[in-house]
Amino acid sequence: MWFFKKKSNPDSEGHFQQINSNLKESFARIKRDIQATRDWLTYFKDREQDHEKRLKDTESRIDEIDAILTYMQEAQKQQKNKQERINIQKEEVEEDEQPAKILNDLTDTQKAIFLRLGTLLYESSQEWITAKALALEIYPEKPYDKIRSTLSEYTSILIEAGLVKKKRRGKLTYLSITEKGLAFFEKSKKTKLRKILAQAPKKD
Repeated sequence: MWFFKKKSNPDSEGHFQQINSNLKESFARIKRDIQATRDWLTYFKDREQDHEKRLKDTESRIDEIDAILTYMQEAQKQQKNKQERINIQKEEVEEDEQPAKILNDLTDTQKAIFLRLGTLLYESSQEWITAKALALEIYPEKPYDKIRSTLSEYTSILIEAGLVKKKRRGKLTYLSITEKGLAFFEKSKKTKLRKILAQAPKKD
């Protein structure tokens, strides 16, 4: 049975060992390359997740800043509207106080002449009333010649105050209320008086 026995060849065994060693080394390098590739992929994945997280944080901050700017703009708008309302109320109060102050500077007789003039214009729907007609309303028991100068002095004060205006036609003196003077009358009477005063052309 000698032919079944194979003679050992030292050179052949060494060759196989070399191949085996080379294969092991090759597989080891491949494993290292695969591990390195896996590490790189993990690194890039972590970086991508980190960038994504930073992007979300930035977007969140932008949304917060936008919300703050919107709030500030709305607050400024509300403050502006509030200030405008305060200014309007202040102007209305000043307008209400101004007529009262002017009236307080007038005597009772001057007030009566002014208010009676406005009433006569209102009742007659006329833009102008003669000084004589007004005098007869204020002093019904006295002749006009006796009170003409007194009425003239009172109406001059009202004219200087900007409440009354006058004009002459021939020998007659006519009196009327100015736009400033309308502020002293109640709303309904003021509206009608303004219409009456606006009817005739302002050529006189």
